[in-house]
Amino acid sequence: MTTRSAPLYQAVATIAMALLGVCLAREASGASAKDAGWASVAGYRPGMGKEDARKVGLADCKAGPSMVECKAPRPLNIAGAPSTDSRIALDERTGRIESVEFQFSKGAYQAVAAALVARLGEATAEDGDFRADEWRRAGRGSCAPVLIWHRGGDEVLALCGAGWRRNGLTYLVADRQPGRGKAWSEIAAVRAKSDHDSASFNSK
Repeated sequence: MTTRSAPLYQAVATIAMALLGVCLAREASGASAKDAGWASVAGYRPGMGKEDARKVGLADCKAGPSMVECKAPRPLNIAGAPSTDSRIALDERTGRIESVEFQFSKGAYQAVAAALVARLGEATAEDGDFRADEWRRAGRGSCAPVLIWHRGGDEVLALCGAGWRRNGLTYLVADRQPGRGKAWSEIAAVRAKSDHDSASFNSK
């Protein structure tokens, strides 16, 4: 690479990161695995306060019984696939973001999945893993197939295939559930012990 082309290469890389909408800068600077920054989508992240969210952009906000639901003012473009809708849910009491959803066409699933893997690495869990099942139980029972990224904390980044809501669309979701990280860690420990005990018994 020539010295002259280096700035152009860096600019292209920066634009690609922005289009993906998943920020890894905080991880690179030494943020802990439980920091919600890695799960940011288009600048929004679970746990973000409403003032910071407003700086990113909130539109068409509507108050519900316990949540305020808004939309992103601009579509998110990932790997050439533009989002067709969005939903940013903020807790009415705390004013913090509970979940971020961007909707894509059914055909965008593979492209978005590949882009996420390129930035975040292979998914932590998928169909058949207990983490995928636990995540679905939080009101997303029809999400299939699903890819889950989880880094030990309460935040999850998930990609839902066209089975969710049975509407033939793809959804990219970032959400946070207090206590999730601890609960999943405990389930994993119990399962590991069970597998170890079974292996020991069968080897005798």
